[in-house]
Amino acid sequence: MIDLKHSKNTVGKNIKNLKVFLNAASEIGINKNMIYKSLKFKKLTEETDKIYLEEEEILKLYRLDLSLNPQYEYICNLFIISCYTGLRYQDLTNIQKANFYSGKEGWFLNKRTQKTNEQVIVPLKTLIVKILEKYDFTLNHKISNQYSNRVLKELGFLAKIDTELIMNESIGGKLVAKSYKKFELISWHCARRSFATNSYKAGIPSRQIMKLTGHKTEQAFSKYIRITKFENAELLSSYKFFNNPTLLEK
Repeated sequence: MIDLKHSKNTVGKNIKNLKVFLNAASEIGINKNMIYKSLKFKKLTEETDKIYLEEEEILKLYRLDLSLNPQYEYICNLFIISCYTGLRYQDLTNIQKANFYSGKEGWFLNKRTQKTNEQVIVPLKTLIVKILEKYDFTLNHKISNQYSNRVLKELGFLAKIDTELIMNESIGGKLVAKSYKKFELISWHCARRSFATNSYKAGIPSRQIMKLTGHKTEQAFSKYIRITKFENAELLSSYKFFNNPTLLEK
């Protein structure tokens, strides 16, 4: 047997895909062996270390001068929009003027997502409106996900998002600690985590953020909140329960 040293999540994804094919084959009568429906033959999953970008790091990307490379500038701007709207890559590259409207409180994005067919309405920061104006509120330039993920890492390097991180990874069934520069881990999905985490840190209730990310359950949404225990303690310290000097005066 050859050990490909895949992570548990990779193995789980392969099992999930295999079961899709087996279900299709069973429905049309090609497959007669139903053992794959056993509870023992299930998708494997494990919690993994994932990053998000803090707002100052997102602004570092925004401040990059990429005027000599319009394609890099476009990818960078799309990523920043995702960081402040929570939209997936496939939804970002299919946006028209009709998806935007202005109200008393500013600009809003109204979009039905491709993956879940959920309607999301997101208030837009002034910074995002400025970016959108560059493209006349139309984002329909298709760039391969794989290529743009590679570009995002280059942009992170240029922006000096280079904090040293130790990430725990499951390789071949063993937990291995590996060292990375933060820019090496930037990808499109990092933008949605950044949106969810920074919104949460700003004090926006989880249920309201979920209406923007399209998550149905708190359990699924919680995987996108990537604050450390130190950050969590700092957030808690702002609550009256932990910081109520009037109690000492009694």
